[in-house]
Amino acid sequence: MKHPVIEESLKCRDISLRTVEKLPGSVLIFSCLTGSHAYGTSDEHSDIDIRGVFIAPREYLLGISKRVEQLEGEEDTAIYSLPKFLKLAGDCNPNIIELLFIPDENVIVSNWKWNEIKENRLHFVSKKARHTFSGYASQQLHKIKSHRRYLLDPPDHQPTRAEFGLPEHRLVNKTAMGALNWLVARRLEDLSLGHPLRAQLEAEPVTRDWMGIIQSTRSVEALHTVLEGELPEEVLMVVDRERAYDLAARTWSNYVSWQENRNPARAELEKKYGYDTKHAMHLVRLVREGQELLGTGKITLPLACAEELKEIKRGLYTYEELIDLYGDVDSLFFEWYNKSELPKNPDWAAIDEMAIQLMLGGRI
Repeated sequence: MKHPVIEESLKCRDISLRTVEKLPGSVLIFSCLTGSHAYGTSDEHSDIDIRGVFIAPREYLLGISKRVEQLEGEEDTAIYSLPKFLKLAGDCNPNIIELLFIPDENVIVSNWKWNEIKENRLHFVSKKARHTFSGYASQQLHKIKSHRRYLLDPPDHQPTRAEFGLPEHRLVNKTAMGALNWLVARRLEDLSLGHPLRAQLEAEPVTRDWMGIIQSTRSVEALHTVLEGELPEEVLMVVDRERAYDLAARTWSNYVSWQENRNPARAELEKKYGYDTKHAMHLVRLVREGQELLGTGKITLPLACAEELKEIKRGLYTYEELIDLYGDVDSLFFEWYNKSELPKNPDWAAIDEMAIQLMLGGRI
């Protein structure tokens, strides 16, 4: 039995085919209804999200002057070229790897080539999910926190360089700032070599976000400590002011963009609950999907937590409760990573062989 949305209209199939027809000679091997209609969280206002895979004409696969990785269509439709899809799936991209577990009732178009991919989906599943799912979940968490700051303590003006004791022209250009960031990154790397946790860092492929550390190293004292006096304090003072101004300017720009592009429905959620509960729903969804994938090697759709996710969107948690439960995404995924029995990396050799056979047209 097809999904009710597909039963009501054949437009999903038509959209899929029209999208691929934008590149004559392409073959659609798979398309499906995903997003909330796959998670089990849809309602009468939910968008139609269509994803799929196509094989481009020979000149786009073998030539060097033509490349098409993705075709976009009506509604929210994205059809990926086979090589791009296989690469993203091997990288455990959350938006892609879940397509390997789409239930039959959500499938719009499929043929034997897609069935071959689905039957060999374990080649793609690996512990890389620890990084990708936690990364996507952290992005949702960052949006929740930054938007809440906009609500509670919005910037009230565009910053000027004079406020930071700077002249109108930059004293440290972006190239020099990049060189300094590189120097600090190398220094942090050198310091980590003698750190007591270095053995653990090398034993477990945890994320070492040196640039993130650099961005938080803003004070003159901290920079001076990291660089061990390699640069004069006067230079570090100027760098500190330039960084502070750049941060304030980005914050203002992001705030203005947020105000101008706010979805009215999302704005209403933020006004009612004090934070964006739709971002919270996606945060928890990504955490639960990643936990299941690391623990079992699969994602069950519709999600078992679908009703909870809908309640989260309706304000199940206060902001404080949400942060208490999911404010340390990286630690949650690190624990699940350590318990996971999945291979550390996908089987790229098998994926390569699959790609060649599918694009040549033969069966595996």
